[in-house]
Amino acid sequence: MRITNPDSLFFPVARTPVFAAAPNGEKIRIGNREAVINAANNKVLGVVSKSYALVDNRKALAFARQCAKSVFPETDEDEWEILGADAPASKSYCHIDVQHNSAVLNFDYVMVGTREEVPDAYGPFIRVTNSYNGSRALKFTIGWQRKICSNGLTTAKGEIEFKFAHTREDIQSHIDFVIDHEKVKQMKKQFKEAFEDLHKFVIDKAMGKELVKACLAIRKPKYQEKSHAGAEFDAVQRDWYMLQGIIESIYMKYAGKLGHNAYAVLQAATELASNSINNRCIRRDKQSPQRLAGEWMLNFRRISQEPTFDLSEYLKLEKHEHEVLSVRNR
Repeated sequence: MRITNPDSLFFPVARTPVFAAAPNGEKIRIGNREAVINAANNKVLGVVSKSYALVDNRKALAFARQCAKSVFPETDEDEWEILGADAPASKSYCHIDVQHNSAVLNFDYVMVGTREEVPDAYGPFIRVTNSYNGSRALKFTIGWQRKICSNGLTTAKGEIEFKFAHTREDIQSHIDFVIDHEKVKQMKKQFKEAFEDLHKFVIDKAMGKELVKACLAIRKPKYQEKSHAGAEFDAVQRDWYMLQGIIESIYMKYAGKLGHNAYAVLQAATELASNSINNRCIRRDKQSPQRLAGEWMLNFRRISQEPTFDLSEYLKLEKHEHEVLSVRNR
């Protein structure tokens, strides 16, 4: 299960010594390790070194607002409100998104369909990643969302991102976010140009669902499960067929408004990425699929303009370049 309610992530945390049990029953303290616990229920969230700089989620949120103010200096910190959150049931790490409470930072992408359309409005969000178990650095990432539906994506190529190891040297009471504001302007320009080129890339109706799956690296699992009685049943296959219908339905919804093109594929993919689905065949977190969608947008735009590009051959590939980039730039 994924946690999407931000309020449930703001709980007190504490550090406590870690002990090992000797064969004779004696407890031996492990001097260089400490447990991070949820002080509200004493559940262990992780085991870290004594030098680990612990940042609670409230402080991480405050840092996110500092970051937002630095990236967009025309705003104030208190104008940035929580957009959403994503965390595992263990609460050992989380992602929290903040967005500006007005439309002043929006930019429009004017669609060029066969009929007059209302421009798509996109706005930025800042995602802070924090962990209590040492698995993730304290990280701040700028992403972009389609405002009408809050479908979001992030990308490392040309991205504004800050990463700090959980050390006392890196994390102080205040973090200075040094921003190249020209880079932010270039990101907007790059995204609008990518939207334009994806909109122009027309596809066959039958390829829409397959391209959404390629975008999010969705593949049929190669295993089965067993029922409680021990008899084999194809629960995974059942979920796989259900997922096919979901993807087809979402893609056709966007294709009906935007046409059968790669831009409709992107919108279907970002909806899947931004909304958790209870299905064995798709990731339930937002971070990874939103990064995949962002990397795919830029990568597919580039390779689809090559003279030798063949969409049918592209869909046959076992792995795509944007998947590698998504992991490498995580």
